[in-house]
Amino acid sequence: MKKRIFFLGCLLFFCFGLKAQVKTVYYVGDEVITDSTLVRYATSYAVYGKLTNDSLYSYKRYDIYDSLMSTGFFKDEALKVPHGKFIHYLTVPAFNELYNLAFYDEDYTSFVYEKGAYVDGLSVGRWTSFYPDGKIMATVVFEGGLQEGEFVSYDDKGRVETL
Repeated sequence: MKKRIFFLGCLLFFCFGLKAQVKTVYYVGDEVITDSTLVRYATSYAVYGKLTNDSLYSYKRYDIYDSLMSTGFFKDEALKVPHGKFIHYLTVPAFNELYNLAFYDEDYTSFVYEKGAYVDGLSVGRWTSFYPDGKIMATVVFEGGLQEGEFVSYDDKGRVETL
């Protein structure tokens, strides 16, 4: 795993430019591990960095098996204030377990599960969630972190379930 993290760090280094600083942070659940002796219990990790001329930290989070979990931007180095577009990913088996469904996937591949944006840590605009086959599962509009307007959900055949 250390080789993969090193490779990801190098890749981000070149993506961000020669003056970028790339860092790794480890998580147990959604809590950041600050004690280095507990890293072996990590359930996920994130690689993040900042362009010299940019004010945002670019962020990619992976589960412990190196499946992409989310991408986005943060305003702060502590990764507490999301700001900008975010994409969350999920593996098909995790999706099936979460929703008690039976989508087939033999490779444990990740798929785009949810897309949306934040401004200063609050959800804004249209957020869309998806089924593993790419069909829309739900849409909801946020303003300042609060649901504003309709919430629409769809069944796995694309039929409207809730308005």
